[in-house]
Amino acid sequence: MSQDPTPVILQLQEAAGTDARTLARFCGVTAGFFMNAQTSTMCTALLTEIKGAEEWADLGRERRKRATAHPDGA
Repeated sequence: MSQDPTPVILQLQEAAGTDARTLARFCGVTAGFFMNAQTSTMCTALLTEIKGAEEWADLGRERRKRATAHPDGA
């Protein structure tokens, strides 16, 4: 498996086209939710390479916290 996030970043930017706000929100929330030792390379790239993504990371972290605190574990 590649550790280079560049192709993924480029594909996300291509898919988003001119919708930079939605891309930033998606990447920030995703990175905030999934950040851990195994995903840190990709998540860090999402937050640093996608303009505006960092401002959404706290929402992702909060969603992860609520999901893991749920009695079902879901």
